[in-house]
Amino acid sequence: EPELTVYVQANMSLTVSDDYNTAYGNNNSPEYQNFSETFCTEIGKPYTNASLDNGFKDNYYGCRVTSLSEGSIIVVFFIYYTSVSVEDVQSNALLVLSTYLNTSSNKIGQFEVISGSVQLSSVDSVTTAPSVQSISTTTTTTTTTTTTTATTTNNPTTNAVIDTTMTSETSPAQQPTQKDTTTA
Repeated sequence: EPELTVYVQANMSLTVSDDYNTAYGNNNSPEYQNFSETFCTEIGKPYTNASLDNGFKDNYYGCRVTSLSEGSIIVVFFIYYTSVSVEDVQSNALLVLSTYLNTSSNKIGQFEVISGSVQLSSVDSVTTAPSVQSISTTTTTTTTTTTTTATTTNNPTTNAVIDTTMTSETSPAQQPTQKDTTTA
């Protein structure tokens, strides 16, 4: 029987100092989707930041926004880990985010977080792979062509053309990429 992967989810919330858009009330709206994807990309950074190594940064799995509500913008979200205990996430989820905010002037990317608004309401384990907001990753392919022509003056029949093509691929950070299929 295959080994069962256990996911630990931390149910958290925080308030972003920005104007609430009424489209945020509809989780199928492009505005909600764009906010959620950008938020999850940014919220993952403190949890995978090597300088804030919490002992399980490699176990961060992803984020999913569950609601955006009015009052500036109140963001309710889950962060997910694999292969860690509920106790580890309980003791570290809030600490890691608070430490990051204290060193970043209360900013996570473009989001200014209202001081003291970060809350952890529960931590649970689940055995079904969570649906997380997609994390944008890119693969860059660079092709370089170098052509060298060498001519020897004492033997005009010797012309050498060297065509060298090098291709290198830059792999994205090893983050799972899944599309959120949650519907209203």
